[in-house]
This record gives sequence, C-alpha cells and structure tokens, in this order.
Amino acid sequence: MFELNAKQEMALSIVWMRQDQLPLDLTDLEITKHLLALRDSGMISMQTDMSDAMAYVEALRPSGREHYSRTRQARRRFKCISDGADELLNILCCDDNAKAHQGPSYVRNRVEDYRELSRNSLLRVKWSSNIPYLVSITDDGWNYFEGWFLDQEVPMNINVNPVITNNVSNSPSISSTSTSSSISSSTMNSALAIQMVLELELNEEDRNVVLGAIAELDKSSKRDDKKDFLEKVERLSTIAKNVGSLASIVIPLLEVAVRQFLGN
Repeated sequence: MFELNAKQEMALSIVWMRQDQLPLDLTDLEITKHLLALRDSGMISMQTDMSDAMAYVEALRPSGREHYSRTRQARRRFKCISDGADELLNILCCDDNAKAHQGPSYVRNRVEDYRELSRNSLLRVKWSSNIPYLVSITDDGWNYFEGWFLDQEVPMNINVNPVITNNVSNSPSISSTSTSSSISSSTMNSALAIQMVLELELNEEDRNVVLGAIAELDKSSKRDDKKDFLEKVERLSTIAKNVGSLASIVIPLLEVAVRQFLGN
C-alpha cells in the first residue's frame, strides 16, 4: 500500500511487532530483500553482509513508524484488528501468493491471531484440536491486504497548492468536499489544534504522528525555507486524508500556517 509493495509492507509489520527486541537478527525469516528495500527508503536501519544475505535489524526509524501508522489507519477503516493479527495476515497472504494460491503455510504459536482473523471474516479456518489445520484467505482478507477497499472509499479532497511569492494575495487552495471546517482559521492556531487533536478518539501512535506533524508545521511556518515548509504542509495534509476526523482541524490550521509563512 502507498509507497511500499505487499512484501515490503509484510516486512515492515514484522519489524514493528519486534521493535522492543531490536537490534535483532531476522536472517532466518528469509525476508532480507524486502528489509533492504525498507532500509534504502529510510524506514529501518540494518546491517547486512557482502552478499546481502544477512539481516541484522537495528532500529525502526521515524519514517517507518509513520508509514506503518498510515497503513494501519487506512486498514482499520475497513477492518479493525490488532497489530499481531495484521502481521499474521500479511505473512499468510505473501506466502499464499508465493504458492500460487494453494494455501498458506501454518504459522505456529499464533492461535489467537488466527481466531481474530477468522472472527473478522479475513480468514476461513477449519479447526482440529485447537489447531487451524486448513486455512484459506477470504475475499475480505485479500481486500484488506491489497488495499483494494481504498478504491471504494469516498475521497476527502484536500488540495494544498500554495503559490508562494512575495505577493501575499497568492493564497493556497485548501478545501474539503467531505467535511466543512468547524472552526474559523481566524481563531485557529497550533496550540488550539493540538488541544483539539487530544480530544479526538485516536490511538496513541496515530495521535503522536499528528501532533508531531503539527509541531513541525508550526516551526517551519516561522522560517524562510520554502521547500521545507511545503514538505510539512504536504505531510500534514496527507495524514488528514487518511483520518477524516482531522479535516476540520487541519484545513484552518494550514490556512493560518500559509499566512504565517507569507508574512515572514
């Protein structure tokens, strides 16, 4: 999903689930190729050998955390499952693809995750002595894994196209077709935006990503670095596209930030 292919998403979910154990040697999982792609994109730090066979993962980097959170936010809108169940489904789908859809291999010690995926209609499971002996991935499972559900969503159109020159009248186009701003940009500021985000029902990881993006935008709007400012605007607007409840906060905040930047 988004910038990563399916196997890279699977590798990222594996690192996420093991982040408290890092640094860790993941060579035996045979996903070094996909971990190297994550390293090259700046999402993880890792060491390998001359033949690129070893996978010694050192840390999950901020961009990796942000991408994982963005993907999980999108998937939760379709099916709300735990991180562990998400990781298992990623592994099973990649394995099933590799076997030409002949059925994924059994992953040991994950009974509760199998049950959760079955309850959410993402897996079809036949049980024997509390062991999932026959498993197939449902249409919803593939929909979840591939991100096809995103094509079925009504897009929230947040267009942020600032034309930044010395003429303050050149203002950005900031709009939303799915929601209207509940607070005027004349009364919005970063402190108020942070307070409003804290009042939303977001999980801790998502909330931290949003608050970090708001803080970065606020700092950038007070500097004279056009490229950095546009990057911060794009980052926050991208986050808002994936969390509909943020639109009424982000749109007026972006308007304020642009005016602040143009006034520097």
